[in-house]
Amino acid sequence: MRKLVNCRLDDCVGCNRCVRACPVDEANVMVHANGKVAVTIDENKCIACGACLTACHHGARHYEDDTENFLRDLERGVKIDVLVDPEAWASFGAAGGAENLAAWLRSLGAQRIFDASLGAEICTWAHLRYMQGKSQEPIISQHCPVVVNYVLTYKKELAKRLSPIHSPMLCTAVYMRKYEETDARIAVLSPCVAKAHEFEAAGFVDYNVTINHLMKRVNGNGTGMSSHKSGFDVFKAGLCSLRPSRSSFGDNIGHCIEKPLRIDKAEGRSLVYKALDEYASQPEQVLPALFNVQSCIGGCSLGTGCGGGGIFEVNAVMDGLRQSPAQNGKKRHLEKLFEIFDCNLQLSDFLRKHEQNPVKNIKTTLEQVGEAFAWLGKFDEESMNYDCGACGCDTCLEMAERIAKGVATPILCMEKAKLEAQSAWVS
Repeated sequence: MRKLVNCRLDDCVGCNRCVRACPVDEANVMVHANGKVAVTIDENKCIACGACLTACHHGARHYEDDTENFLRDLERGVKIDVLVDPEAWASFGAAGGAENLAAWLRSLGAQRIFDASLGAEICTWAHLRYMQGKSQEPIISQHCPVVVNYVLTYKKELAKRLSPIHSPMLCTAVYMRKYEETDARIAVLSPCVAKAHEFEAAGFVDYNVTINHLMKRVNGNGTGMSSHKSGFDVFKAGLCSLRPSRSSFGDNIGHCIEKPLRIDKAEGRSLVYKALDEYASQPEQVLPALFNVQSCIGGCSLGTGCGGGGIFEVNAVMDGLRQSPAQNGKKRHLEKLFEIFDCNLQLSDFLRKHEQNPVKNIKTTLEQVGEAFAWLGKFDEESMNYDCGACGCDTCLEMAERIAKGVATPILCMEKAKLEAQSAWVS
């Protein structure tokens, strides 16, 4: 997979904030660089969740997307259509901000610009039809590419549970390729760094342009966006979608299902991965029909590639859209739209296959862990359970295991440093 999250070792101070924030054990590796201890990234084990991007206060962590390539290709005259993720409304504002953005993109040479909300409705329709045609086996939503990365890399036993339906954004892209028959490249204005992995695996999309990086270009060009406005293009078939809402995928399913369906939800890095680990150990009869999971708390509205607006600001914008008359008639709108989908779309076009990419965790022995405790100067039960967390690990045992694996160093043990400093001060 493409490396998305990177580390500038010269800026890293080895503070371990990234280690503490990361939901997977071996993605962050301590190294000696330029005479100091720093933390680099094992790209094979990173799931691109972005936790370290917000945890790092020193500018050492950064991510890559396709914004520069996208703008450069527009300047070269490459034919590009743009899909605008609904979350862009929260970042650019509901009061014309997205229309200003559309006009600016057209001035740069973008061909057609579509509101990608249609994909959410295709995704809902596809899930309903898939579940109606199958026995009620529990499935995990795969809207979130970080969750997909985690399952395919670390929880291969859950791969069979991942929904076979494309994410809402890819449903829109598939529709454009197969039903609009676009011959242009497709760029997505996206709220998520890890979407690049999804696009790479599935195809259909050529550029992952994060809202955050595009906003920086808009604000950094000295003039900002034009005051001119432009609407979105309409799909050839005349299909249109509602303005984006705060309704979750589970809510949309609930609008349309004939009988009650158990849908469980988990979001936020502090919960999702523990929940998935627990899910893997549960008997099928206690699992929900649909487990809707997202790595970012607040969902994509506060995604890793968003513009950094506060949660209340984002919710205010999206709630204003939800209160529109069209949203209030959403159930009937979906029923009519799904009748059109039944006549015009093939469910098989919106299915994907998941290829596992498992990694081998580094194995340790009790002897190696014991040696690591010795390097830490911990020889009794009290010191082995000091568990201050300053090293980035929850427990001293976890730190010793990381040292034994070769991804951590005893130098960063706060208790060890404190005892050595006290000894030097006393002497």
